[in-house]
Amino acid sequence: MIKVDFCLPRSIRIKLNTSCQLRCKFCHQEGFLNSKDINPEELIKALIIFKKECGFYRVHFTGGEPTLYTEFRELLAKTKKLGFLNAVTTNGQFKSDELVSLRRAGLDSINFSLHTINPYDFLVIQDVHLGIRKRLKWAKLCIENTIKNILLAKKIIKNTKVNCVVSDNLTGPKEA
Repeated sequence: MIKVDFCLPRSIRIKLNTSCQLRCKFCHQEGFLNSKDINPEELIKALIIFKKECGFYRVHFTGGEPTLYTEFRELLAKTKKLGFLNAVTTNGQFKSDELVSLRRAGLDSINFSLHTINPYDFLVIQDVHLGIRKRLKWAKLCIENTIKNILLAKKIIKNTKVNCVVSDNLTGPKEA
């Protein structure tokens, strides 16, 4: 009789930090908002055990915003050296040259969170209700930066995805 092991996970999601440049009102932050940044040495030790004992082959980094984790590139390089495929979910709010650096460090897959291309809706998602006119420029820049990084990632990272949250209850910003 052949034993088929369909139920064992082979990928693990790791919340690196809680820091983020954005404040999306629906963000679940992979658990507790007040958790501490992960200890990279302890994480590597745990991943070695997961790989050896359970057959894990993929690490998906989340947060907060994982690209703000100070040792992210080093962690990618270490997990890659251990034989893991590396993935990340990001808001895309980083300089484009950072994407090349992450790819070189060992990033195999990237999921961008892009929830709207409308600056007003972006501000609603960020729960910004005061000084809307002043914040619209910021919202447009955030959206443009994410889109620019998605287009670049598509060229240099084979597995590039976009995550969206669809809502029908965006009421538009309230001017103060």
